[in-house]
Amino acid sequence: MTRKNVDTRNTFSSPGVKLVLALAIPVIVILIIIMVYMLLKPEEIIEPRLTIDNFAEVLPEVPEDTEKQIEEKLYVQVAESGASEVPESGAMIRDGSVDGFTIQNEFHVGDFIVDIASVQQSYIVKYYYGELEGQYEMEASASVMLYCIEDPDEVIYKDFVCRAGRDFVKPDPIQYILPRDFSDYSLSYTYSLTSESGYAVVVVYDPPESVYLSGKLEEFENEKMDEIREYLMGMGVNPDDYEFVVKYKIVE
Repeated sequence: MTRKNVDTRNTFSSPGVKLVLALAIPVIVILIIIMVYMLLKPEEIIEPRLTIDNFAEVLPEVPEDTEKQIEEKLYVQVAESGASEVPESGAMIRDGSVDGFTIQNEFHVGDFIVDIASVQQSYIVKYYYGELEGQYEMEASASVMLYCIEDPDEVIYKDFVCRAGRDFVKPDPIQYILPRDFSDYSLSYTYSLTSESGYAVVVVYDPPESVYLSGKLEEFENEKMDEIREYLMGMGVNPDDYEFVVKYKIVE
């Protein structure tokens, strides 16, 4: 039997083999990249959470990421406040304690009281999420803060020694849109004991010299006040809820 010599020199130059190699090499490279990624990717760290059982029922509009962050911080806070064992569920939003507002349909602020009966602890939860152009651009992330309950009428666990934040201030839309500077005036806010909201808008006018020389300060002020009210309403704030404190910039 005579053995035939096979000439393999032109095997890899044939059109069929070239096509197979052209298709196979990218697939092999992709598979190698996937294997390296699976080997090197960091393991996802799952933070413990204290589930608020009625959260979805009471606050269905709040994103899951925000709920998750609230419950993670609640777990940590309960542990730091002396609980011998932190439960994984059983927290409840207190009836009638939910409050909040939305600015420009993009920026959402809320607060509520959460009670954890199994460890006899309560907290005020303040959160916000979304974006507010020029002020609090958060790329849809959430921010969460926990506070102690200072009002004796709201305390239901008398022996609980709270180690969360103090001096909780009720959120108000004006806090998130001011201060703001405009060409002829600037806006800020301060507290008020007589306004419906508890805040006053501070307007500091800075008119051009021509206004002073022409004696048209009143016209200038009226025009700018219309602009200010329009700006506040455009931000979703009712200007009638606030007092206005008017000042003029002192030019040295």
